[in-house]
Amino acid sequence: MIIEMGNQGLVLSSRTLNYVVEIACEMGMIEYAEDVFDEMRMRDFRPDCTSYQLMAMAYCTAGKVLVSERWLSDMVERGFLVDNATCSLVITKFSDEEFGNRAYGYFNKWIEMGLKPNLINFTALINGLCKRGSIKQAFETLEEMVKKGWKPNVYTHAVLIDGLCKKGWTEKAFRLFLKHVRSDNYKPNVHTYTSMIHGYCQESKVEER
Repeated sequence: MIIEMGNQGLVLSSRTLNYVVEIACEMGMIEYAEDVFDEMRMRDFRPDCTSYQLMAMAYCTAGKVLVSERWLSDMVERGFLVDNATCSLVITKFSDEEFGNRAYGYFNKWIEMGLKPNLINFTALINGLCKRGSIKQAFETLEEMVKKGWKPNVYTHAVLIDGLCKKGWTEKAFRLFLKHVRSDNYKPNVHTYTSMIHGYCQESKVEER
């Protein structure tokens, strides 16, 4: 249909071809989507922010974070800013693949470019920092989040408690846990309790479960 549009002398746009890229990515046909992307450039259509973001998200979702980084770098060079959903996805996937430092770098770069991170973005970043054992940095990020007007929720606290327990700082985790138990705003969820139980088991403090 797109080829026929061109044959009919109709003006194609990046938006039209982005539809094809989006559906191809959703179907897992990432290489085909990349072919369409290259076709856009060969036909003198300038891929827009959405074009790059779709490709970056597709490779991230597929677990190919290093390939995704190529698209993210191109976006930064062209001044294209990711949205909040893509930000969270990149942070989560990069952290899962042990590329948390790169995720943290992109996060700060995007803020410089104008991204206004939300609670989900900050929680994803805190979770990634906790996974790699950077607890101090995670709490510093928490402070930054609060300064920007976002209040941590039960999930933010859960990942902090889990990070403390995995670091072997169960008593610090328990103090934070007690703070939430006594709070009217934050109540521990099943993940919080599970983290505490796992932390005590790791320290052979089974009686405190």
